[in-house]
Amino acid sequence: MKTTFQDEQISNFQPTGDSVSFYSCELINTDFNHAVLSDYEFSDCTFVGCDLSMAIIEDTVFNSVTFIDCKMLGLDFTKVSKFLFSIKFERCILDYILFNK
Repeated sequence: MKTTFQDEQISNFQPTGDSVSFYSCELINTDFNHAVLSDYEFSDCTFVGCDLSMAIIEDTVFNSVTFIDCKMLGLDFTKVSKFLFSIKFERCILDYILFNK
């Protein structure tokens, strides 16, 4: 069963490996380091102060997502869902990230 969060402010979320959808949510100070976020959906969401380093984001949907003050080392955006892909970065650490040409 898919878990859904909508219009919530979420701190310290712990990924379980199950598919999760976030709509109009703000994720704050959450550690997604090495987390498996495959098949997750983030739509109209903001990440603030999160660590997504080395997260697995295969088939993950990022639709109108903003990352602010996040650490994002080694992410492979070539494997995310291309459906409605739209992201923005503000003051983030973006070392060793892969994007499509």
